[in-house]
Amino acid sequence: MVDLKELRNRTGLTQAELAEKVGVSETTIQNWESQKIIPKGENLSNYLDGLEITNPTERERIAGEISGVTKADKSDVVDNIPYFLFPEDSSEVAQIKECYATADELDMLAYVDYVSGTGRASKREKRNGVSYPLEFAFFEKYGGCNMTTKKIRDARDRLKGLHEDALEFAEKNPGCEYRLSSLDKAVIVDRIGKYLGKNNYKNEVDELYDYLKTIEFVGKDITGMNNLKVRMEKTTNINRVLQHNYNRATGECNLDRLTGYVELEMENPQEVPNISKLKLTERGKKFIQWGNSLRGIK
Repeated sequence: MVDLKELRNRTGLTQAELAEKVGVSETTIQNWESQKIIPKGENLSNYLDGLEITNPTERERIAGEISGVTKADKSDVVDNIPYFLFPEDSSEVAQIKECYATADELDMLAYVDYVSGTGRASKREKRNGVSYPLEFAFFEKYGGCNMTTKKIRDARDRLKGLHEDALEFAEKNPGCEYRLSSLDKAVIVDRIGKYLGKNNYKNEVDELYDYLKTIEFVGKDITGMNNLKVRMEKTTNINRVLQHNYNRATGECNLDRLTGYVELEMENPQEVPNISKLKLTERGKKFIQWGNSLRGIK
């Protein structure tokens, strides 16, 4: 695989300088060089122009290596999906992993939305919902009517509730593929919520994070913390859940939303359970680490 970063370094250009020459954002240049996103078509041509690579043979070689990237070559693509939020091997994880669209597919979807008068661009440029027929050249470009229709249907099926989000991404990153698992951690929870059809999913995750952080801080000096009031409220709620759901006869307890993230350790089943008896599981620790990274906490 050709090393785009090495090609840029040879010119002495910074990512910001090259981005300005190519007409894209610096983040896009970073994504291309890390192989998180593969530049294609006009974007690749502009990239090579920015590097002042004019030799036709050299340009063809580079384009060939990039277009020949396989899934195995992309095994190091950043994956920010919090898999521990879901049961192992769940159907939700499998579906979310497949939520992507290639640059060509995004181009198709955007064009169809545009001519139908329903897309983002069409809403800005057209009035009264005017729509136009698809040009034959559009079908011809992507392999004919049947092939194009199938590609559009497959892309919509994969994107599902994130169709609009993907097109918004494409506007800001033309020529790049959209892949949910590669989005920034700061926004991926909201996107997963939309994908699963849960409007309040982010709030649910934030609340679970607060509960687990409260359990993590048990026994530590938190008197100087700004969110001490939140911790005290969560502690009260957790103790209430434990005492209400604990079965002294069997030593079992329904931990409700905390199930899988914490374990209740009771030496004497006859004791009154409280938050100090809870221990974070590996899944709970991973959740906290992931939540910390979202909030910039080390």
